[in-house]
Formats: sequence, structure tokens, C-alpha cells
Amino acid sequence: MRKSSTPIVAVTGAHGYVGSVALDAFARRGWRTKAMVRQLGRGPRASANGSTAYELGSPISPRDLEGLDAVVHCAYDLRATKARTIREMNVGGTRRLVEAAVSVGVGRIILISSMSAYRGTTQIYGKAKLACEEVVLEAGGIAVRLGLVCGGQWRGMAGTLRRLARFPLIPIVSSEARQYLVHEDDMASGLVALVESHIRPPAPIGLAHPNSITFENLMKGLAVSQGCDPRFVRIPWRALYIPMRLMEVSGIPLPLRSDSMVGLVRPAPYVPNVDIWAELGLTLRPPASIVTCAVVERRSSETATEGKVT
Repeated sequence: MRKSSTPIVAVTGAHGYVGSVALDAFARRGWRTKAMVRQLGRGPRASANGSTAYELGSPISPRDLEGLDAVVHCAYDLRATKARTIREMNVGGTRRLVEAAVSVGVGRIILISSMSAYRGTTQIYGKAKLACEEVVLEAGGIAVRLGLVCGGQWRGMAGTLRRLARFPLIPIVSSEARQYLVHEDDMASGLVALVESHIRPPAPIGLAHPNSITFENLMKGLAVSQGCDPRFVRIPWRALYIPMRLMEVSGIPLPLRSDSMVGLVRPAPYVPNVDIWAELGLTLRPPASIVTCAVVERRSSETATEGKVT
């Protein structure tokens, strides 16, 4: 039930990739938006209803959530590397947010989870997201497992992989390594449609095309889209994971977390409850279409550059 004629949604982590895309999508749909962010006054875009300081590791006042129709919880702190700290910060922070939202009667609570969260995962990130899902589902909220978000701005993990695709040599760590993709625009449309619907699924739903793409084919597509022609070399994944983990423990920053390697070589077996998007009128683009889109974007960019008068 709406609390006002113009509904209001708060997005945590609104300065991040997924959060900023979601915030813009709701604003375009006519929602009043509230960005809940770690650092005020920063980020790609200010929200239509202002910003509120929010950090997963800190207490939250229910007053910050009063009058809201929905909360989309995108925030996740990636700075911690130890499993216990990750759980205390992210799962504990999610619990505090949910309890505050329930106490003031927020109608829709949506958790942005991940396809890394599935029963049997050995990934630290996946286990933390699973625990967050339990918190949200127990409170009557909805858990949405996002695939790898691609296209549009090419930020987040997809942006990192796109930069790595420019390297002359790309390691292939496993023939089983694959990803489930979702186009940025499909993700935005899906989240808005879900919040505006009356659907309240009792189990997590995957927001990704049900057909996966191998890591090798994904990297080939990203390389071609940038005019690159790298060589691919097969390397046992632990040969990369162990030194990456040691570097993380030593405080050395890396473009890719070692825990992400685990998620890559041990992907989810399927996308759960994906049929729900057809019910909401959303057609998800297949992986081949998303990768092809990147090639088209590059060619369009080259044509526009060639057409400029200098």
C-alpha cells in the first residue's frame, strides 16, 4: 500500500553501480527516491529526495525509513576479507536495516543478492549473501539474485572483466567456469516491475537469463568488442587463487578478489524461479545478445568518431 500519492523508495548503496542504476530507474518511473550512502555529497547523481548517511557496520534509526513505500538494499561492504568480519558487517547490517524497516511499516523490502548465493556454495561472498537472504525472507521481503550485470555503463565486475579482456594474455582457469548474465536495462526494469507488483515470492528469484555463457566465450566477446585479439592460456585456478589470497592478506590491492575466483569456477547450477519475469512482462536478453551488443556499441562509437570534423 502506498503511503502517499507519489511513492517513495530508498536505495542503499546508491553510489554503487547497481544502486545508482536502480535509483535512476525508479526516478524515471516517477518515484521519489532517497539515496542511502556511505559518503554524502558524492556519487554519480543526487537523488530527487536527498541523501541519508548509511553504513552497514553502523546502527540505523527507524526515523530514516519513515514514510517509505519500499527499500531496495544494494549495499554490500567489500573491504573486509575475513569471513567473520564479512558476516558481522554485511549480515548484521542487513538485519538492522530490515528490523528498522519492519518497525515503521515499509511495504516492500528487496534484497539485491547474487547468483553466487546457492546451497552448497563455498564462496565467502555467496555464503554471506545466503545469510542475508534468510534475514530478508523471514521478514516477508524479497531476495533477488542478480547475474553479472553487463552493458550500458560497463561498471562493477563486468567493467573489471572488460578491462582484463584488453590484456594480450588471458588465463582460463576452468572449463566449468561460466556466468549468468543480465543486461543493465533488464535489471533496472525488473527491479521496478517487482517493487510495483503484488508478487511476494517465498524463495529467492534469479534476475539473469537462464542460459549461461562460458568464461572463455565471455572474455572473447569482450575482447572483440574492444578490437582486441588476446591469447587464452589454461591455468589451474588454485595456481592463481593462492597467490591472490596471500596478496590480499598482505594488504596488496587487486583488480579482482580471490573469492571471486571461487565463484567463477563453482557457479550456481541454475537460475531460480526465473519464470517470474515473464509474468511481470519482462523478456531477458540472452548472453549472446548482450555480448553482441558490446560489439555494436564499439562499432557505433568508432563510426561516430570517424564522422567528426577536426
